[in-house]
Formats: sequence, structure tokens, C-alpha cells
Amino acid sequence: MTIYANAHRRDISFKVGDRVFLKLRPHRQQSVCSRIFQKLAPRYYGPYVVTQKIGEVAYKLQLPAGSRVHPVFHASQLKKAVGKHSQIQELPLGTEQDLTSNYEPVNVLAQRQKKQAGVLIPQILVQWKDKPIEEATWEDAADFASQFPQTNLGDKAALNRESIVREFEHEHIDRPKPPITNVYSRRPKAQGPRKRLAIE
Repeated sequence: MTIYANAHRRDISFKVGDRVFLKLRPHRQQSVCSRIFQKLAPRYYGPYVVTQKIGEVAYKLQLPAGSRVHPVFHASQLKKAVGKHSQIQELPLGTEQDLTSNYEPVNVLAQRQKKQAGVLIPQILVQWKDKPIEEATWEDAADFASQFPQTNLGDKAALNRESIVREFEHEHIDRPKPPITNVYSRRPKAQGPRKRLAIE
């Protein structure tokens, strides 16, 4: 069985001084530190220099100064860099600094309820300071209130929701309905038992 299991596997080893790419996928959670389009986030970062081999399958990398990521990684998370790479893919946001100081909410654009595990969770669409409106993100209302207790955007969200509902009702209830031109009805069912065909 091990022969078939190891058929698609290969031994990966690096030397001190090799330049490798780091496979790093941040946890997909909805917070102020998350990316807007998770699927478009880079899969590999670097390249970085291998400074030490720890054991048989672990390597220590020379990460940028101020990085909050542990510098030791498994060999499966590394890929050798071939050729010259003048441009270095920086580590994802949230692994180098605390982004809560850089993100400041300025406005609540909309509100919705998202069903998670059978429970409706209220969410708000937040526009951030110095960010275009296209980069507004949906945040859980409870988490947003706990992270930014000094703001009163939660009250604005409730007022905006009421105004949006009133505008929707005003636009759709008073709007004249299109005239009915075609009416379709089902053909009445035949009553009584069906006659059997005599087979000679």
C-alpha cells in the first residue's frame, strides 16, 4: 500500500542560502483585516532565504523585520525559486502590523441579514477611511460594535435601514402594475374511469 501512496510524493530538501517561496494562506474569516477577494489572494510570498535547516522537514526563513509570523515552516509550504526575482511578494496584511489602527469606519452604506448555521446574523456594509467605496466590506454588526465602540455608526445603520425600507415601499407599492394581457388555465380533468382498449 505504501508504494501506491508514495507514487505521487517526492522528497523535498533545501540548502542554507536557497531562495524559496512561502505558501501562506490566511484564515478565511470576515474581519477588518480580511481581503476583499479571497480567491484572488496570492498563494506564495517571497522569495525568502533559507537560514537554517531544523530536523528533516523544517526550515527557518529570513522574513522581513517586524513580521509576526513564526519563521520556521514545513517543507511542504516551500517552493524553490528558480531564476531571478527582482520583485518580492510581501507578506499578507495582518502578519506584519496591527491593521485596526489603519482601518477607521466613516460610513455605513447598507444593512442585511446573512444566514449562518440556520441563524440570521445582521451585517452592515462599512466604508473605510481613505478607501474607495468599491472596497467597502460586509462586517457582522456585533463584531463591528465591539471593535469600534466609540463610533455611532450602528445607530446610523438602523436609521438607514428604515429609510431604505420606506423608499422601497414607496417606489414599489405605488408603482402601477403592468396590464394583464394573457391568462392561462389548466384543461379540466376527464371525469369517470377511463375506458380500456380491447385488444383482439
